Amino acid sequence: MAEEKQVLFRDDFDRRELGPHWRVLEGSAWVEPGRLHLEGPSNVTVVCTKPFPGDVRLEYEGYVAPGSQLCDISCFLSATPAGGWRESYFLGFGSYYNTDCRIKRCGRVMAAVDKPLIERAGRVHHIAAERAGPTLSLFVDGELAVRWDDPDPLGPDQQYLGLYACGTHVVYTGVKVFKPSRECQVQSLKFQATTDKGGEPAATDS
Repeated sequence: MAEEKQVLFRDDFDRRELGPHWRVLEGSAWVEPGRLHLEGPSNVTVVCTKPFPGDVRLEYEGYVAPGSQLCDISCFLSATPAGGWRESYFLGFGSYYNTDCRIKRCGRVMAAVDKPLIERAGRVHHIAAERAGPTLSLFVDGELAVRWDDPDPLGPDQQYLGLYACGTHVVYTGVKVFKPSRECQVQSLKFQATTDKGGEPAATDS
C-alpha cells in the first residue's frame, strides 16, 4: 500500500486577494478565484510566509497565459524570507526563455537539462519540486526532469518557499506542500550513492 503524503499547506486561491500566506518580493501578483497570477517584465517573486523547515515537497499546476512569452513556471525551496529565489534552491521549468530545466543554489546554476520545456501558452503543467536531505529534484508532469545532490546543503535557517516567473505572465493553481514520503527519501539515498565526489550525477548514456 502506498504511503499517504502528509499535507503541510494547501492553497486553492478561492478568494479575490493575495491573503496573509503570500508576500510579493518583486513584480506583480494578484488572485482571481482559483488562480494566482504572476506578471512582470523581469523577475516576479512571491514567497509563502509560512516556514517549512527541513525536507519539503512543493506541488502545483501552472501555465503561461495566452499571448505571453514562454518562460519560467518555476519555484524555489529553502529560502530566506527576504532573499527569495536568490538565497534558495531554485527549481526552474522552462527557464531562460524556455531553453532548459535547471537547479540553482543561491543564484548559481548547478544542474540543467534541455528538456522537458513548456509546450505552449495555455498548456497546464504539473510541477513538483522536492528537497529530501541533500537531494533536489524537479518533476514535470509526473516525470523526473532534473536532480542534483548538494555536497554542502543550505542550513536549517532557510525555511521558506515560493513561486517565480520572469518576463511573462504565469498562472498558478492548486499549490500544495508536503513532507516527502519515505519512498522519496529512499530514492534520495539511492541517488547519493550514484554521484561522484563533486556532487554531480555519475556519467550515463542518457
